[in-house]
Amino acid sequence: MNVIVIDDQKAVADSIYNNLAWKELGVDEVFTAYSAKEARTVFNSRRIDIMLSDIEMPEENGLSLLRYVREISPETQCVFLTSHADFSYAQEALRLGSFEYILQPCRYEEIAQTVKNVIIKIKEKDTGREFSGDRQELINTAGVRLLQNSGGKNTDNRLAGLFDKKYEDGVFFPVEIAFVAECTHSIRQEIEKIVKSVFAPEKNISVIAMEITYCDYIVLFYGPLQVLQQQELYGEMVSVFSALDAELHIKTAVYTGTVCNADFSGQIRQLHSMHENNVMQKTGIMKLQPVPDVSRDYLYSLHPERWAGILENGNGLVIKEEIRLFIRKADSEGKITLSLMQILDYLFITAVNEVLQKSGRDISYYLLETYTKNDLDSSYKTYSSFMHAVDVLLNILKSASGENSRSRVEQAEKYIEENISRNISRTEVAQTVYLNEEYFSRLFKEETGFTFKDYVTNRKIEYAKEMLAVTNFSISVIASKTGYDNFSYFSKIFRQKEHMTPQEYRNVTKRI
Repeated sequence: MNVIVIDDQKAVADSIYNNLAWKELGVDEVFTAYSAKEARTVFNSRRIDIMLSDIEMPEENGLSLLRYVREISPETQCVFLTSHADFSYAQEALRLGSFEYILQPCRYEEIAQTVKNVIIKIKEKDTGREFSGDRQELINTAGVRLLQNSGGKNTDNRLAGLFDKKYEDGVFFPVEIAFVAECTHSIRQEIEKIVKSVFAPEKNISVIAMEITYCDYIVLFYGPLQVLQQQELYGEMVSVFSALDAELHIKTAVYTGTVCNADFSGQIRQLHSMHENNVMQKTGIMKLQPVPDVSRDYLYSLHPERWAGILENGNGLVIKEEIRLFIRKADSEGKITLSLMQILDYLFITAVNEVLQKSGRDISYYLLETYTKNDLDSSYKTYSSFMHAVDVLLNILKSASGENSRSRVEQAEKYIEENISRNISRTEVAQTVYLNEEYFSRLFKEETGFTFKDYVTNRKIEYAKEMLAVTNFSISVIASKTGYDNFSYFSKIFRQKEHMTPQEYRNVTKRI
């Protein structure tokens, strides 16, 4: 796996080259170029798997370079470095088949993770398994190859041999069945059983179901031309859809093609494109149709160039409502596509990052185990996941504001004081102030100078010292009143903090 890092700022390119653990990522060689001209020289002499490039460079920018790379090395994956949102950049990058991007400035960990994700994508694409193994494995492999366009007519023709019957005038009818909710186990057999029950064997039609993922299946019908032409295929698929809903209780989208000859791989990819562009997760039967193009002017009716200013003023909900209404309108006009959602996602994330970077941080700083960079990177794929990402980012902005951060910590401190006699946990307090536990922990330490555990321990010891000085409570009772059920452990912690036992402290401080 070879990578090239391209940036007209030599210091930037060299720092990326020197500060990533390339070998651990699975990269064999890393090349650097400080202009598009230098990069072209590298591409002409070496195989490059990943191009990590700045967009804005003098003489020739990254987009122009990518157009050249697409001609000589179409399999090269591109990751762009960008410091601001620009619709025209995003639109052109999409057209060229590349839209991985990293917002600058960023941490080396984020660059490494993005490169790692691209390597995974490359390996998944390269895993074009050969036709070997049992019959169903052959069928599933063929389905993957059809989507990757790696088999061509040879794959189409060999598929006919996987059916139970052969027909001299055999033709195909492709269908894609996808679930709009995540499915965690294979139900290929159930799908095939339902389809075969609708298209009974006496109709002289053979059926195979190819599993792409647990949530996505290609069903291929094969039979004599006259038989398939006479069938009311769309009506039969309505029956299949109803049976899937009634028997499996899973909401599906069924994309139907047309009767075609052995060269049907292009039609299957069209159906899969329809599935990918069903970002609104609509259910029902959908006939084969092209995915609409969306112009630059259409999206710019939102005026995303003003988003950063609105977000900085704390009016994020205004933008959320604008986005929601825009998507609903685009959907009603038949213009909502995966590309549109991807650009929308890019522009919103960039605006959020612009606000955060004014305080010296970026989105990556706030993303946690419960919502990761990978979650954010894939959020544009459905309307619901994108709107969830919008909520996550607005909460991040809210939490990141200095006034709000301090008020949350003050609420936490108050809660600790009110519950000093209990053994309270970080999880409990974080939930009380409506923050993610990991983020709360970082925020609490920044504001107080102590970890949550140390802060609580210090407050308990201070509370115990006050009682030792002004009350006649026994030390075991004082231990209990400060949330320590174990007297010995309380004494140990007290001695570590005060360098004397509780009794010794009482002897020198008691005031009654």
